[in-house]
Amino acid sequence: MVLRYIIIRPKFGHARVLEAHVEFPNEEDEFFVLDKGFFTLYCRGNMVKLERQLLFADRDNTLMRWKAAMEVANPSQYLSIGGQQSFQDGHYFAIQRIEFANVYWTIIDLLDIFITTQSVSIQPEKLNIILIDAHPKSSLDSFWTVLFQRLIKLNDKDFFKNSNTVVFENLIWRYPRKKSPLLDINLKSSRHIQPFRSFVLKEFGISAAKHLRNCSQQNLNVLVILRRDYESHPRNLAAVIDRKIANEEEVLQEIKTSFPNGNITAAQLDLWPLKAQLETIANTDILFGMHGAAHAFSIFMEPGGVVVEMFNDYSQARNWHMGKIATLSDHSHISWTNSNPKAVNKDTKSTIIPKGLPSSLLKKAVASICSKRHENVFRKNQTMLKSIVFVVFILAFGSLGEALECPTCFSREDGKHCNEIATLKTCTDPNAVCALYYSESSLKGGVYMRYCSSLDRVLTLQALCKNQPAEIEGLGSVTCRAECEGCSFTSVV
Repeated sequence: MVLRYIIIRPKFGHARVLEAHVEFPNEEDEFFVLDKGFFTLYCRGNMVKLERQLLFADRDNTLMRWKAAMEVANPSQYLSIGGQQSFQDGHYFAIQRIEFANVYWTIIDLLDIFITTQSVSIQPEKLNIILIDAHPKSSLDSFWTVLFQRLIKLNDKDFFKNSNTVVFENLIWRYPRKKSPLLDINLKSSRHIQPFRSFVLKEFGISAAKHLRNCSQQNLNVLVILRRDYESHPRNLAAVIDRKIANEEEVLQEIKTSFPNGNITAAQLDLWPLKAQLETIANTDILFGMHGAAHAFSIFMEPGGVVVEMFNDYSQARNWHMGKIATLSDHSHISWTNSNPKAVNKDTKSTIIPKGLPSSLLKKAVASICSKRHENVFRKNQTMLKSIVFVVFILAFGSLGEALECPTCFSREDGKHCNEIATLKTCTDPNAVCALYYSESSLKGGVYMRYCSSLDRVLTLQALCKNQPAEIEGLGSVTCRAECEGCSFTSVV
């Protein structure tokens, strides 16, 4: 939702954590309660109708609160507000963050913002963010300060110090979180994932270029995520997290022994600066670890990787979120679930990983990556072969830019007979050529085609030729004794 020339009056917003001493704040204490008039939208039309449209446009809980805090006023009332006012041009995006210190939910927010900028044709790095929350600092704050032009909080004295009302030229409200693509269990693909990855890495000064995956020597980059106790935000004062690996050293040793040529990195990522985390992730081929929010980092891995996710029991294995973000990012997802209750220590909140499992999971991951790589190489070679043949055809058939009439006939799939004579077809495209094509199966009686074609129509699965080919057993000396006005050939190698 994009609102033009809308006013924010920060004094109409109240967060308990900012107005009273709260020793152990919960998330609600850090949310703003917005009074009527916090947002004021000026409109010359039917204000009652507009208010109703805004109220029922989306039933999202957060937006409902924001809409309830909005006043719709006639522009003539603008001067009656009084006090100091300022005007901010450009584009601003208002968002209330939930689970602000969790990388998974942060990535959901960032991707939603990126998608919004693409839909309204805004450069994301030129966007200003207004946080409608009073959350404290976290290790993920760099996402907000690096990716966007400016980060503004409602209690930002530098931004609001000279005015009690601020007029925004363009203010965007985020769409309801329930519409986030990463939360759609049925979504099979997203065209926004890779552009989002490139944007984030570029803004952090990290190369998004492909790196070499050496399958012949199994020289791949493996990142083992270590879950260890740490205090991520004020609501985790005990600094204890669950889903840790109880036999961490044994697991790492097994991985290194069974994968000697691999580049193994074992890290507690939350101890690293965010840029260092992203640099490592961008070059990771296999992401390995117990289920946790850090698996969401797979969105920044080069496509074609593998995410290995281990669960300590079947109740947690129902969590599909990390597998979804992995597959949407074009990675394979391999999961394992512990079935031995005795392997789980409820006091230390850790799980013993069985001997042989880490190497088994890694072998599956390597096989997945290398089978994909071989498939991609095969496709690339097929595309190159077709391109080479197409160029040869152009050289054999004469110059471009001529109007060509090609007598055509359809052949059967075995390429040996012409059984339907077609009418003359005139090529009026100045870039057209008279061409013979063959399908990928042509080595074994594939499908041939000869017709007038423009350059962008290279691939085909049908056959056209005035006379049957003299030879079709291989590609070495395929001869078509057809001739067209303005183009002819005797053999194609």
